[in-house]
Amino acid sequence: MTAGAPLQTMPPQRAFRWACCMDLRALKPGNVAASRPGHGMSGRDFLVSARRSAPVLCAPGSSLGQRLRDAAAATREAVGCNTNLGILLLCAPLLMAAQRRSSDQGLQAAVADVLGQADRTDTRYMYQAIRIASPGGLGDAPKHDVRQPVDASVLEVMGEAAHRDRIAAQYVNGFVDLLGPQREQLARDWRRWQSLNWATTALYLRLLAEAPDSHTLRRQGAPTARWLMEQAAPLAAAVAASDEPGQLRGRLLAFDRELHAAGINPGTCADLTVATICGLLLEPDPGAAGQTARDAAAGRARP
Repeated sequence: MTAGAPLQTMPPQRAFRWACCMDLRALKPGNVAASRPGHGMSGRDFLVSARRSAPVLCAPGSSLGQRLRDAAAATREAVGCNTNLGILLLCAPLLMAAQRRSSDQGLQAAVADVLGQADRTDTRYMYQAIRIASPGGLGDAPKHDVRQPVDASVLEVMGEAAHRDRIAAQYVNGFVDLLGPQREQLARDWRRWQSLNWATTALYLRLLAEAPDSHTLRRQGAPTARWLMEQAAPLAAAVAASDEPGQLRGRLLAFDRELHAAGINPGTCADLTVATICGLLLEPDPGAAGQTARDAAAGRARP
């Protein structure tokens, strides 16, 4: 897909891998990039993880939980560390919904169906995926701990964690943030700047500025997470207001060096960024499905 070309729907596997690639190509302060290793990981680790996990994330006939467990296992086998648990948790429902939705059903409605059907067996597989990935900062939960027997559905488990984890919150709100305002602004910025790279940077900075990054909150605590928001807010505003965001590269690189030096990796915001890109590539025009349904209904009503 070239800059300036109309946004087109991609098949699920391709959309996932494209989104993961953009995650590495765009300038996202604090994160690993294609040319910027960090936090014990390299860009190649993330690319290999995307390539190995894409087929199992889109495996026909697999449930949501099975996709998560198998993708986490494929990643662990390929790179030996957790590069993408958050990405898997966010993208698996999107990809499954894109595969299963009807022609007149929007992606967000299809995601709600996928999540609503996820049962305790899916929770058990999801717990296995989390244990396989072994994410940094994973502590003991007072309720629905991933090391304990399963006693709730996926949505019940995520509901318990939603107040402290932005990924869990997306499950609870039906991905309304990522498939709503964030996706719409990403599309506008892509068209405005003719650059998905800079549109991705703008999205990531917005996410950083809007709420505490869950990964930072777990690893470094609330004061650092608040500081990160405060530092990101003026950069997000500056990029959003600029007709030439490339002129801000120096400021962004300085922020990137500062975060790497402090060992701060806003991983959750990076995961949310990937999922938003994936959602846009799966459904570039959210109104299209609704229009198709209206056209079909109008056709049936004609004599």
